[in-house]
Amino acid sequence: MSIRSALAVVAAIPTRAARPVSPRAASRLTALLPLGGLLLGLVAAVLVVATRVWSKPPAGPPQQLLPAVVGLATLAAATGARHLAGLAAVADALAAGRAGRVWPGRAGAPEPGRAGAGAALAGQAGHVRAPGAGGRRAGGWEAGGREEAAGVVATAPAGGAAPGGWVPAPPAALGAVGAVTVLFVVLIQVCALYTAIVAHRGTVSVLVACMASRLAITLACAGRHPAGLADDLSDLPRAVASGPAEGGPARRVVVGPVSPPAALLAVVVAIGLAALAGRLDYDGGDPSRALRAVFALAAATAVGLLVRRYLTRRFAGLSEPVLGALVELTTAVALVSMAFTVPYQIQNALNVP
Repeated sequence: MSIRSALAVVAAIPTRAARPVSPRAASRLTALLPLGGLLLGLVAAVLVVATRVWSKPPAGPPQQLLPAVVGLATLAAATGARHLAGLAAVADALAAGRAGRVWPGRAGAPEPGRAGAGAALAGQAGHVRAPGAGGRRAGGWEAGGREEAAGVVATAPAGGAAPGGWVPAPPAALGAVGAVTVLFVVLIQVCALYTAIVAHRGTVSVLVACMASRLAITLACAGRHPAGLADDLSDLPRAVASGPAEGGPARRVVVGPVSPPAALLAVVVAIGLAALAGRLDYDGGDPSRALRAVFALAAATAVGLLVRRYLTRRFAGLSEPVLGALVELTTAVALVSMAFTVPYQIQNALNVP
């Protein structure tokens, strides 16, 4: 596992298709994602501060909206906007409402009463599930009806697709629901970060949001899920690769199973870093700022767990679009939590600054 491979997990860094990432390396990378998010947040926070300083007019207060836009645009550009694309795909799939889940042992038979969010997700995200040997992975879930519903046919890359993996397929056009969802989520993020910058909490807000969003991925890959991901992750890392033919540069997203102790350690480290970031922010030394950062991290993590639970049941497991949606939604929740200010009545009652 190289440093380049580790950075490619949190940023859209072109890599050459070499030997596949081992399950152990994928698990380590997934457990360390909050630290990767912290590094990404540091880059964005530096640009937020620099933009605010350099864009200050000769007279009047410094800019606040422009730095917020620059910071979030940096995060989107650094990740190749793949998380926003995943959010749009999930929204379109949920709106489509056609069932694509297949019961284990009943290949090709969709679950009664579910309508095909999984099928729509496969089409909107441009990925379909590759069947294992014998047409169905033992104990797993199959992609029955996804190709037909999405109008795409997956073709395995050179060397074949790993059982339980995801292979690229022609991407579908962005739907109206996905576009509107991305628009409003980004607006919420921009407005929340703008409010936090006005309150001198911009840098810590970016750091906490980046850590919380990557912690959501770590927790999403921990434990066992009733919807099929645990069986796939038990012996195989999840990988999505897109790019030219074999040997050319490709963008890889590698996610491995995370043990409960590693997930707990990631949570503890993230809480500690959030508290430290709060204490060292603009007005550092105030314990209430550290508490605010920890609360924002906890709120985003709780929402991420709830969203993960719903989406894994709706789509019968996790995929790159679902993880992307988790990142964007938890980022929005963290930024909104950092933007909130305790009403002065409560401040006076509790003596909170």
